[in-house]
Amino acid sequence: MLILVDPDAARYIRKRTGAVMIALQFEPSLGGCSCNRTRITGSYLPSLSLGRPQPEDADQYQSRRVEEVEVYFPPMLHVKQGSEGIRIRLRRWLCLRWLELDGARGIATILD
Repeated sequence: MLILVDPDAARYIRKRTGAVMIALQFEPSLGGCSCNRTRITGSYLPSLSLGRPQPEDADQYQSRRVEEVEVYFPPMLHVKQGSEGIRIRLRRWLCLRWLELDGARGIATILD
């Protein structure tokens, strides 16, 4: 799996923590037809945050060094179809700055 960190994002991350964590956060779905045998119960959506996993959660993540930044991610993280890889970018608007994650695929959970 290809993980890319844009140079501006790498500088931003190195100034703060030196590491970034990609996590899969569960978001439950609302409603759905109960008459259908297969229902989506929710999705695990990729999220990005500065820092490292908590020590008690560290075994649930893999790590890779990219652009002198330590990137932590769960082993079940995959690239979206049609994307070359997972990219971390720095976005700006006026005096605001934030990191953006692109190319990571969410995972739908299905109840049979």
